[in-house]
Amino acid sequence: MALQPYSDLARHLEWADAEMWRTVLEAPATRSAPDLLERLHHIHVVQRAFLEVWEGRALDLPKLEDLDGLEALYAWAASWYPEFATYVEELRADRLGDVIVMPWQARVEKLLGQVHPTDRGGTLLQVISHTTHHRAQVSLRLRQLDVEPPPVDFIRWLWLGRPEPRWESVGN
Repeated sequence: MALQPYSDLARHLEWADAEMWRTVLEAPATRSAPDLLERLHHIHVVQRAFLEVWEGRALDLPKLEDLDGLEALYAWAASWYPEFATYVEELRADRLGDVIVMPWQARVEKLLGQVHPTDRGGTLLQVISHTTHHRAQVSLRLRQLDVEPPPVDFIRWLWLGRPEPRWESVGN
């Protein structure tokens, strides 16, 4: 059984990312913005890294130079969403408190002096808030490129009736 609000936040994340990708792929100006490509890569590496840790898998994350341009990054990024949706839908309340140790936690501890345990629910919210933060940076960069970013606020998604993401029209 899906947990609220995690399920809604995850569904919104996918919808908002699909809207953003549609704009990025349709705008010729994005082809000459390597910093935008780097930001998009970062968003999706982090999304995938957390899912791999939750699922107990080894991290297998491509470097940006391993992906052949914007379309390849998009294809790799888009393949994550069905697995993430399934993960969130199957998540049980009794698993939200499970302690999650991230592979980079020791590096963070050196920077902060100490780190407190993080749980599954907190790390899920981290993925959602991290994506939202960097999606806003992508929106700002689009504006700098004279491209109007899509309106992807959570409240807009609610007002629209919680629409499903329109991946089929991305990149077409």
